[in-house]
Parts: sequence; structure tokens; C-alpha cells
Amino acid sequence: MAQNINPERAQSSNPSKQSDEALINNNNHAVSKRLQKELMALMMSSEKSISAFPEGENFFKWIGTISGPDDTVYKGQKYKLLLEFPNSYPYSAPNVKFLTPCFHPNVDLSGSICLDILKDKWSALYDVRTILLSIQSLLGEPNNDSPLNSQASQLWPNQVEYKNSAKKFPSHGAMEENNSLVYGLEFQARALASQQAESNDVRFFVATQSLKPNNQLHVVDLNESSSALHPHVFAHPLGEVWKLAASPNDPRLLASCYSLLKGTQIVMQTALLTLPESLDAREGDQEFLSFANVETLATEGYGHEIRTTEFHPSDANQLACVVDGKIVLFNRAEAATRVAAEINAKNVPKFTTGRWSHFYQGNQFIALHDCSIRSYDVRDPNHCVWSIEEAHSQMVRDLDCNPNKQCHIVTGGDDGVLKVWDFRNTKEHVFARNDHHHWIWCVRFNTYHDQLILSSGSDGKVLLTCAGSVSSEAPEAATRHDEAAEGTGEESKEHLADGLLHTFDQHEDSVYGVEWSTADPWMFASLSFDGRMIISKVPKQYKYQILL
Repeated sequence: MAQNINPERAQSSNPSKQSDEALINNNNHAVSKRLQKELMALMMSSEKSISAFPEGENFFKWIGTISGPDDTVYKGQKYKLLLEFPNSYPYSAPNVKFLTPCFHPNVDLSGSICLDILKDKWSALYDVRTILLSIQSLLGEPNNDSPLNSQASQLWPNQVEYKNSAKKFPSHGAMEENNSLVYGLEFQARALASQQAESNDVRFFVATQSLKPNNQLHVVDLNESSSALHPHVFAHPLGEVWKLAASPNDPRLLASCYSLLKGTQIVMQTALLTLPESLDAREGDQEFLSFANVETLATEGYGHEIRTTEFHPSDANQLACVVDGKIVLFNRAEAATRVAAEINAKNVPKFTTGRWSHFYQGNQFIALHDCSIRSYDVRDPNHCVWSIEEAHSQMVRDLDCNPNKQCHIVTGGDDGVLKVWDFRNTKEHVFARNDHHHWIWCVRFNTYHDQLILSSGSDGKVLLTCAGSVSSEAPEAATRHDEAAEGTGEESKEHLADGLLHTFDQHEDSVYGVEWSTADPWMFASLSFDGRMIISKVPKQYKYQILL
């Protein structure tokens, strides 16, 4: 039964509790007021390498960001931190920890920080700006007398070893929506591929390019639930790897193009590598895993420089190899080899690379020749079906076929321009962007949402571009859906505008490869020559704009 209570008597029944609550409310108000002033000061500050904002409407919980200082191993990195303020702030220090995993002598695996101004040296004169700048300074000047990470502390004097360990450390951390995972290799690298055969696994392949006979192939799996990377490292004693390709038909099969020293000459070869059924099997005390089978393709009679070996999109037995000025076809079932196309003219550039066309039942192979693009019908020797002459003002480096829209390809070249072509009209491209400042090494359509295109270049950048107006998701196709939705009362969809969406600039060297995951349409990997592979996600604002 409800009771009638005299409010005056209720308020006076526990004066001690009432005064405590009033004090807490006054303190909260004072702290909020102080933090509001700090936020305004931080927003007006000229400091570009630090930032912090309250998380939602809670002024006592902030998310801060610091950039790695120049002239340190952390250059180019961005770190998120959690700042939690007590009711007694600024007379008591906030609780601060790293959200982004950080390999550092004074940061433990949970992100806790050993910094004197957050402990016994705290002063009410300090503020959020002071805290962030102090932590940023700590990155380059650790206190090795009070380590929280003993391994990092021991490695710190050797900056080369320390940098290699710091590169690999983030692979054990969580991958936030707008964050990346970094996987570091011991040697330089330029060969990257993603799992192409149907699979639910996010898997990337990366191989090294070392002059020493100790090259490796890393099979890197991502556990999406824990955002942890699980590498499986294979010895690749064949030579330094220039190009990798994954079979769309067999998840265990890869093609490697590599160079090796024979006597005093450097020669190139290509081989098919079969992974073992279990990637955890290792014989005895072997440091690296071994391939279940290595099948070297006979290319000696066709040329010296092997640009790529490409698996046919549907025929598991057929491969195409670009060797000098020839496109050589291999049929594994029949053990047969033949030349599909050849540049016979002397003293002219050879083929740069090539890819099977997804169109016309897979009977065409598209090759890049200097500044031009040529498609050959492999059923008829040297039959050029179509060509785009002077497609770029300088050499064309890479191409990709739109898997969802007939006759559309994307190219990138030394002129730094990305172009989309409809090869039914070879006179002019249908889309172009010149956002790169140097050569473009790699271009890739998203296999699910082909309006999204990735490109990477020697400017150290990975660019995410929207070409929605010429994609299978083009506005004219979507407009019909919107018109139909109007009759049901649904809101029409706002489409992404054409142009550069996002620049990923975590790399410090030329980015030779970028590949979409075929299991997760919002995830991709990029590889720079310094041996750093970075796995990133499409920023969520673009993802939701496409989906919703």
C-alpha cells in the first residue's frame, strides 16, 4: 500500500546524507565546468598531433588521440586513449590507459601507463592537453627504470630490433571500427594476395623479397571475433618473391613468381605452391612450415622476365603466365603449353602484367603493354579483340575487372591517374581521378560493392575512391528502387558522391599491393616495401551509407 510522506520531514530525516549528496553534486558541477573549459581550450589549440573529446554526453569519460612523434619508431601511428575523471579532479589525477595496443617499456598489455604525472607527481595545474603531450613525449623518451613491458625495455637500446617488434605488436590487439592492424615482416616485401577460393576466413598471403636465401611466405588469418592475427610462416627457399596469386578454385593453391641466382645470373621462375591440409603441422624442430607440394612451371623457352602467373577464374586446370612479350597458357590436366599472344616487334616494351577477363566465359586475357591495354581471345593465337591505345600518358601498372558490371575495368599508371573504362567504347574513359602524387602500383574493385575502388602507390598512400556513377550500384539503377519505395512511404536513399572518400596514410614506404578480403567486403590489406602489412576497414560512415 502506498504511503503519504511529509516531504519536509523526509528531507530533514538524514541531514548528513543530504549534505554529502549536495557536496557531490557541487563537485560534479565544478568538475564538469572545468572540463568544458579544457575542451574549448583544446579545440582552439594549434596542436594538430593531439585531440580529445567526451564520449557521448558523459563529460567524465573522454577518448583522446595522439600521433606518434617524428624521429621515433612511432612516427605515422595514431593511438587512442581512455581518460576517466574522478569527482575530485583536478586535485586527483584521471585514470588514463591506451585503447590502441602500444609496444612500449612503460605500457603494459592492458594499456596501463607508468607516468609520474599520473601518479605521485600529479598537480592540479595539469590538464588534458598536458596529459596527452606528456604521453606523446613518453613514446620517444621512455623511463626504463620503471618498465611495465620488460621485453620492450630490453629491446629499446637496439632501435632496429625494437622497431620490428613494435610493428608486430599491434597484431595482438583489438581492431576498432576506424582502426587498423599492423603485421610486420623481417624482410622487405612487395607480394600480397588475398584468399580467393570460397571461404568464411579472412586470410591474406604475403611473401618477402630478400637477397638472402631465407625468404618466407606468411599465411595470415584474422579472427574477427577477437580481432587477433594468426600467422603461419612457410620457408620460401626458391628465391625472392615478386608476385603472388591465389587460386579462386583451390584454397590451398598459390602461384609465386620469384627470382634466384644461378651461377652469376639472376633468373626468374614461377611455381605453384600447395599448402598442407593443416597449417599447424610442423615436423620436429622446424622453424618454418613446408609446402605440401611445389610444381615449377616450364617457362625457360619463353623468356626471362616473368611478370605474373594468373589462375583462370573458373577452369581450375588453366593458368596464364606473362613472360616478356608473351602470354603463355598452361593446361595442368593435359600437361600442355602454348602461346596465346606475342609481341613480335623488336626494341619495343614488353607486357607489363595481365589478368583474365571475367567476361565472355573467361576466353579473354587482358594484358598491359606500355601505355596501352589489349585484350586477347586465347582460343585464337594473337587475336586482339579490342585495345585502348595511349590509355595513360605513362606506363600502365595495373588493372582489375569489375566482377559485377559487364565490360568495365579499372587501371592505374605512372601518371598517378586512376581510370575506369567501358571497353565497348575504347575512345574515352568513363571515370578518372588523379589523387595520387606518384605512380599507382595497384588498383582493385570491391567484389561486393564495386562502387568502392582501392588504389595504392609509391607516394605511400592507399586511397579509397567512390565511382558510384559508373558502377553496378549506379544512381540511375538505385533511382528506380527509390521511386518504387516512394509508393510504400519509405525514405529515398542518399548515395555516396563520386570522388576520393578516404586516405589511409599509415605506410612509410611505397605501397605495392592492396587486396580486398573476399570474406568481409569492408576489410582489406595493404603492403609496403618496408615489410609492413596493414589490415584496415572501410570507415563506418561510408559502410552505413551504402547499406542503409
